[in-house]
Amino acid sequence: MKNIKTKIIFLFAAALIVFSACQSVQKDPHIIGEDEKVYEELGVIEETVVKLDGKGANREELAGARQQITDLETTADDSDFQGRLAAWSGRLYLMEGRNSDAREELLKSQNLSPRNLPARIL
Repeated sequence: MKNIKTKIIFLFAAALIVFSACQSVQKDPHIIGEDEKVYEELGVIEETVVKLDGKGANREELAGARQQITDLETTADDSDFQGRLAAWSGRLYLMEGRNSDAREELLKSQNLSPRNLPARIL
């Protein structure tokens, strides 16, 4: 009987420690660095291009997405970022019917970041 009480007390104490640790983590501030902001913007572009590709976008929507990509081209020197951005740019070129430009972006993407998934999908 004493052994069971000891186990219950131990489990209760462990649960209390874990619970209080989780509560303090939720209150910790999270500072977003510049790199994270740029990758968040890339995520927005990825979502935009996928949605436009799925629904069949009009010229204005494609032009807006192209402008988003153009705006991001000079924001980061990271080759992985630039490779992924080039892949999404290539995908957008395909939707615009510009196959040779899409091919150039694919090659650029593969050179900058050989293992990035968007380039493989493109």
